[in-house]
Amino acid sequence: MSVCLEGLNERQREAVLWEKGPLLVLAGPGSGKTRVLTTRAARLLDEDRDASVLALTFTNRAAGEMRERVNAVAPRARYRAHLCTFHSFAADLLRQHGAHIGIPPDYSLLTMDEDRIWVLEQAVGTLPADEVSALPADRRNLLGLIDRLFAESYAFRSDYRLPAGTEGWLPQVFRSYCEGLLRINKLDFGALLHFACRLLEKMPAVAGVVRLAWTYVCVDEFQDTNRAQYDLL
Repeated sequence: MSVCLEGLNERQREAVLWEKGPLLVLAGPGSGKTRVLTTRAARLLDEDRDASVLALTFTNRAAGEMRERVNAVAPRARYRAHLCTFHSFAADLLRQHGAHIGIPPDYSLLTMDEDRIWVLEQAVGTLPADEVSALPADRRNLLGLIDRLFAESYAFRSDYRLPAGTEGWLPQVFRSYCEGLLRINKLDFGALLHFACRLLEKMPAVAGVVRLAWTYVCVDEFQDTNRAQYDLL
């Protein structure tokens, strides 16, 4: 094995060398969890030329740091490693396969609340006039409710309880908002995970291809995953 384990303690080495199936590493901040993950990924790639690793994290900065570490330890294997954020992975997945659920590969991303609120206003317009008065007057608050449904994977959970007082109108606004995004060929960050999950659910053949692409899946800071990210995994 050419990957250096120097500087790792006994438990960290155990995690890096683990060969018995799924592994959960629990440790406090600053204890070297990310180093263990990247060293493990480098080892897997170094020892098996047919192996591929998907490593997911939450920020572009963390993904960049993981890429730098893996490239430094196993430079010849970097093309068999995809180290990125959840949203970047979902975005790539939809650009490659989203046409199966009506998302062209040239879709663009909405990042400004003002643009998202414009789409939201179109969704509100689908409600009966007597229900509109029940909505939050501040549309940013309503946008927060939509984001909450995205994060908690509302569309895929039969047991999800809507916030009190929203049962009559929020499901319709959510559906219309999603439909509005598709009409203008734009997605926001919550919709990336939502439609990636829909794609994998509706198209099991695509899910099978994605599974075959990655021999190993590693997640940095797994405890921070929301329900949508967990469902995507």
